[in-house]
Amino acid sequence: MKITIIQIMYIICCLAIGMMYTKKTLNMYILNTYNKL
Repeated sequence: MKITIIQIMYIICCLAIGMMYTKKTLNMYILNTYNKL
């Protein structure tokens, strides 16, 4: 199986977006729980 540079770029983009999304949701969750205390 040959992996092209485009596929690598696509995977990196997906990972970056996923990490940004999880970070955002985690921050919101932490803020919500902190406000409830």
